[in-house]
Amino acid sequence: MPSELNEIPLWPHTAVPRVETPQLISDLNADVLIVGAGYTGLSAALHLAEGGADVIVIEAEEFGFGGSGRNAGLVNPGVWLTPQEVDQRIGAKAGDKLNAALDQGPEAVFGLVKRHNLNCDAYNGGTIYLAHNAGKVDYLKQRHAQMSERGATCEVVGGEETVRLTGSQLYRHGGLFDPRAGTIHPMSYTREMARVAQQFGARLFQNARIGSLAKSGGKWVATHGTGTISAEQVILATNAYSDNVLPKTREATIPVGMFHVATDVLDPEVAASIVPERHGVWDTRTVMLSTRIDPKGRLIMCSAGSLKWAFKAIKQAWVTRARDRLYPQVKGAKWSFHWSGTVGFTPNHLPRVHSPEAGLIIPLGYNGRGIGNGTVIGKACADYVQGAPLSDFPLPLHELSTVGMRTARSAYYEFGSAAMQFVTDRG
Repeated sequence: MPSELNEIPLWPHTAVPRVETPQLISDLNADVLIVGAGYTGLSAALHLAEGGADVIVIEAEEFGFGGSGRNAGLVNPGVWLTPQEVDQRIGAKAGDKLNAALDQGPEAVFGLVKRHNLNCDAYNGGTIYLAHNAGKVDYLKQRHAQMSERGATCEVVGGEETVRLTGSQLYRHGGLFDPRAGTIHPMSYTREMARVAQQFGARLFQNARIGSLAKSGGKWVATHGTGTISAEQVILATNAYSDNVLPKTREATIPVGMFHVATDVLDPEVAASIVPERHGVWDTRTVMLSTRIDPKGRLIMCSAGSLKWAFKAIKQAWVTRARDRLYPQVKGAKWSFHWSGTVGFTPNHLPRVHSPEAGLIIPLGYNGRGIGNGTVIGKACADYVQGAPLSDFPLPLHELSTVGMRTARSAYYEFGSAAMQFVTDRG
């Protein structure tokens, strides 16, 4: 994978082999053109091709290059907000519909894995949302009550149990366990979806960039380096990595960095003492910290912000302090891998799907829940372009609009997270 910031990313190092694709050199026609090969685009492509549609997927880099191949690999249901907060922001009827659809995220992901035998280290063993202090226990209990009312099988676990499940005395306040969730190798998941979509007949191209996209003669026509692609329907699934093809798409989300670090393979006894049942875990800090151990025994941690400029030193120093407080048995271990990616945030922290013109659909803004959300919404887009009624779609379609003060909001997340990380975990 190309490096954005002299990074050493883990996932390309450990992923299944890349999918080979032909060079894009001629004029082509298809029923559906998908631009962007992350979770959304590849889920749409796989479901469309599985149903017999003629699909072309074009990716400017390689499959999973963007946020899909740069995340922590936690497969969680829903969104960051509580179910009631979703209802409050978009109304009870739309909120119920969206909550119900996105709660199916892990089932959609692990169902695809099972149905197509995807080789991506999928582990459907649950995740744990941890109270980082005693004051957050009531919040987790409220979240549990709201989720349970909607049929979720999650459970509040006490401090003694969270210490056992995390291997850290600092997580002694309790947590919220969701058995529906789990972890996955994020880049292998994208590559495996691409492989299966290709087997079903989807035509996939990578390292190929769209120059323009416009309606012509009743069809959408995309230009590329040596020709055009014509299609009845277009799914523009570039999200936070959108470029200038449709400038408003790039401006429709707030770019927020997320960074990751990983050790090399730990001593087996040390690895076994950290999150021993291999759940994915994250906590309730304002600037959250997530932890997991990969199948080989590497410790992976993730938090907010990018590794740009002086932020790299601040963030790596902070995550090392935090790690050594949480898991002193790892103290002194080197971070052998470090990388970051960009997440598309929306002002209301909910995903949006835009349809500025007939035949063009633009899903984006997963706010850090891309694996489950992208898989679900990718399938919904596939169903919709094949004629499913709009009433079946999990959320309303919007006109394409830009985010006000986008640059300032992005800077707020970047500088705010760095400031908090600079001063915390020093005791």
